[in-house]
Amino acid sequence: CGGEPFAVVATMAEEEEELAPARKIFVHNVAQYLGSNLSKRIAASEDEKFEIIGTLGSQSDVKPRWVSRVVEPTAEAMKAAFLECEVTVLDCLNQMQASEELLAAIAPLAELDESKVLIGISSVMTWTRTSPDAEEPEKALTEEEYKRRRPHSRFKQLLALEKLVTRAKRPGLRTHVVAAGVTYGNEEDVLHRLFKAAWKNQPLPLMTLAEGANVLPTIHVNDVCSIVLKLFENDSAPPYLLGVDAGQQSEEAQTVATITSKLSGELGTGEVTRPDEIEVRCTTDYEFFQVGIKLAPSAVDDLGIEWHAKEGLLAHLPAVVREYRESRGLMPMCVLVHGNDVVAKRALAAAVGKEYKLSVIDAAAVLAAKGEGETDAKALIGALTTTACRNQGYVLEGYPRSCDEAK
Repeated sequence: CGGEPFAVVATMAEEEEELAPARKIFVHNVAQYLGSNLSKRIAASEDEKFEIIGTLGSQSDVKPRWVSRVVEPTAEAMKAAFLECEVTVLDCLNQMQASEELLAAIAPLAELDESKVLIGISSVMTWTRTSPDAEEPEKALTEEEYKRRRPHSRFKQLLALEKLVTRAKRPGLRTHVVAAGVTYGNEEDVLHRLFKAAWKNQPLPLMTLAEGANVLPTIHVNDVCSIVLKLFENDSAPPYLLGVDAGQQSEEAQTVATITSKLSGELGTGEVTRPDEIEVRCTTDYEFFQVGIKLAPSAVDDLGIEWHAKEGLLAHLPAVVREYRESRGLMPMCVLVHGNDVVAKRALAAAVGKEYKLSVIDAAAVLAAKGEGETDAKALIGALTTTACRNQGYVLEGYPRSCDEAK
């Protein structure tokens, strides 16, 4: 019976752990790209229990299943959620007005009873017009120079919002701004236009007003999430951080032209087109493809995050393409049509291919056209690994013809 007290103590400890209240996190725009990935990452934490409260960006948005509840994006409702939660994360780039309204609502609060953290996720678009060092023009800028940053003309309001976030600091409230590079990964956001065109086997447009030689500052959305999570606890982190990876320092220049070409080859047909200037300017978010300012974070490295794609988009492109397929559910549909009735089999294959927009591969025709010395397997593999077959799938008619071929 000497072991019984220990068993009771262990059980009580487990019960206390289970009854420990979840840490409440308020995430803006929780159904869209950044908010969705961030809230999902927080909710999946195995180290702690979190309760996610969020706002929706539009009436058509649907609350993600891992979010406990959503509040109306009104000043009073957001203020109440802010006061209820330990950490608040603002999507400054995509929800400027809502972020400004929340900051205005909490401005009269001179001091907070409980310690809180406010994190604003912004963009390097507030740096694009910053002058380089006159003596070392090739030297990358760091967050130590954030007070002299100059934005793209369309992002002046975003710069003003960044300043509001940093100035919101007061007793009981720690604030941080994370200026993220061109964000990529998972279902994609700004780069979705290119990924979608490549998957649909279309030529990729080179979205540049020049030659596409600018080297993009980028960051994977998973790494943005890692930075935010580290800021939950790190009270020594600076008020302003640059969230960019090492892609600009890679051996192969991570230029817009190279990214477009490599993506087309990895996911699409390998073709790239050059739209005229008017078409580029009329494209949503075209400004992000023009960024080329050299940035090098130092504070992010000090946080000690576990990088998902530190070397940048170009270095991790095959993995990023796989993420895109999985996140969007773009797995190819592969159908075998077999039977004794040749006419019915052919009609069925054509009907399935038309309905699902799949390539119809006539095995007999492929084998009849194979080269001298080429095996049946090699000929069929060639026919079934075209870009269209890899992306959308195929309908294979008339193969295998026997049990041996099926093996």
